Amino acid sequence: MPHSLSFLLSTEAAKARMVERKPAFVVHVETTSNFEFPDRFVELDANEVTQAENMANTWVRHMGNTSAAVRRVLHDGTLLDPIKIV
Repeated sequence: MPHSLSFLLSTEAAKARMVERKPAFVVHVETTSNFEFPDRFVELDANEVTQAENMANTWVRHMGNTSAAVRRVLHDGTLLDPIKIV
């Protein structure tokens, strides 16, 4: 389900992330460059950084999405700044 980036970076999303999924990394894929659609980001889970980077590359280069950012998930579900942007 698409969300806004501000929601994906929120405390609410952090709590839900850890209750429901507990990923080590997430990939935020921007599905369109049209800023009229704030809910244009999809969050994907990854267990390892290599898996997250491969997912980001695939979703942008092979599936035609606008961009993707790989972020490390902390123990409380909050996210670090992107470690890779495609």
